[in-house]
Amino acid sequence: MATPLERMRGALRPYHDRIEQTVDLMHPAITRDDYRAFLVRTLGFIEPCEAALRRARGTPPADLAARWKTELLRTNLAALGIEPSANASFALPADLPHLDRWPDALGYLYVIEGSTLGGQVLLRHLARHLALADAESVFLRGYDREVGGMWKALLAQLTAALSSSAANESAIVETARQTFVTLEAWHRRHRAPEALRRTAT
Repeated sequence: MATPLERMRGALRPYHDRIEQTVDLMHPAITRDDYRAFLVRTLGFIEPCEAALRRARGTPPADLAARWKTELLRTNLAALGIEPSANASFALPADLPHLDRWPDALGYLYVIEGSTLGGQVLLRHLARHLALADAESVFLRGYDREVGGMWKALLAQLTAALSSSAANESAIVETARQTFVTLEAWHRRHRAPEALRRTAT
């Protein structure tokens, strides 16, 4: 019999595969502008989601503060010579995932932290093709040598929450599904590095 975590992975696999096809940074013709645009789109999605997480009811994971991505993204973009303007034209994603309650919001973290884990493969690819300096890849590096440990810690929290009740399992999986769907739509909508002020080349 499949575990709750195995059921979650199976249910989400099609959404995971679709977003990988949408956010294709593994092609050999990748440019620095492609990479910048990806980071800007990611910031436009993650920043409002993290703001919602800060207001979520219930008890958040003890290590949540270590998982915030917004400042990493802003630092990374600054190193690339890009600063999102104070009056960015990005609208908020039309349908943010439901992030108003823990442990449901663990579904969001499953998606975002999974991309941090997968970012290690992307990082090696971009290092070869774009010759990124360390400061230009802080978002993808994430937790550096602690990436694996942070992922395992999240899986332990997820396993406990998924196993606690059928209702929790359903809500967590649905939040993860919403996150995949909304993030895919967001990347499709914003293909270019819009609403940016170039501060360096």
